Amino acid sequence: MGRLIFSLFMLCYVIKVSESIYQDCGSTLGTLLGLEVSKCKITDARCTLHRNTNSTIAIKFSTNQEIKKVKAIVHGIVMSMSVDFPLPNSDGCVDSGLTCPLKQGNVYTYITQLPVLETYPKITVDVKWELQLDSETVTNKTNGTTEDTSKDIVCVIIPAKIQ
Repeated sequence: MGRLIFSLFMLCYVIKVSESIYQDCGSTLGTLLGLEVSKCKITDARCTLHRNTNSTIAIKFSTNQEIKKVKAIVHGIVMSMSVDFPLPNSDGCVDSGLTCPLKQGNVYTYITQLPVLETYPKITVDVKWELQLDSETVTNKTNGTTEDTSKDIVCVIIPAKIQ
C-alpha cells in the first residue's frame, strides 16, 4: 500500500514538473498532448541546448479539424524580443512524421531537428514553436492591404538555455 501511494505521489510530481516546463501558447486548431526535447529532463527548469548540435523535438497533438498543409515556425524570445530560429525544413508535411492532410480528431507526432548554431550566444531563451495551418496571404480588395490568415494548430513555449 505504501509503494502504491509513493508511486502515485511520484507520478503526480512528474506530471506537475512537466506541466511547469512547457506552456501552451495559444493552440487553436489542435490540442497539445505532449512534448519531448532530446537530452532535456523533465526535472530541468530549462532545457539545455548545446551550440553546434541539433536537438530533436517531438510534439504530440490532436487536431480539431482537417488540416491540408502544416507550416513550422520557431522563434527565440529574449527580453520580450522575438528572433527567428531558421529551420532546415518548415514544411510540416515533409520529413516530419506527419502525412498530410491531417484528419480531424486524430493524434499525430511531429518530429524534427532544431539546429543550434555555433554563432548563437550563450543565453537564456524561451523557444516558441508553432505548427500552423499553412494558408495563403489574403489581399483585402477594398483597401489593398494584405493579411496572413495562418492559425496555430499547436503552439508551445519551451524554456531553454543555449550553452
